[in-house]
Amino acid sequence: LSARLVNGDRDVQFWPHQTFEKKLNEKGSWSLDLEERFGGGAAIFYHAYIQTNVNAKIGKWLEISPGYRQTFTRPRDRWLRVYDPM
Repeated sequence: LSARLVNGDRDVQFWPHQTFEKKLNEKGSWSLDLEERFGGGAAIFYHAYIQTNVNAKIGKWLEISPGYRQTFTRPRDRWLRVYDPM
C-alpha cells in the first residue's frame, strides 16, 4: 500500500540493507537484518524493518530459521507498526 503512494513511474528508490550474522556453533547461528526504504525520488522515508532469526541446521538439506520482524510503514502521514512473527 505505501509503495503505491510513494513509488511512481521513473521513481528513484534507495533501499539500504544491513545484515549481521553470528555463528553460535557448527549447526547454529543468529542473524539480525535492518532495512530502510526511501521513495519519491529517494526523498521520502516510507518503510523500515528490523528482523532477527535463530538458524539451526537439522541435516544436510534442512535448516529451520524461526524469527521475528518488526515493520514500520508510513502509507500516509503517520507511521504504522506491524508485528510479524515468522
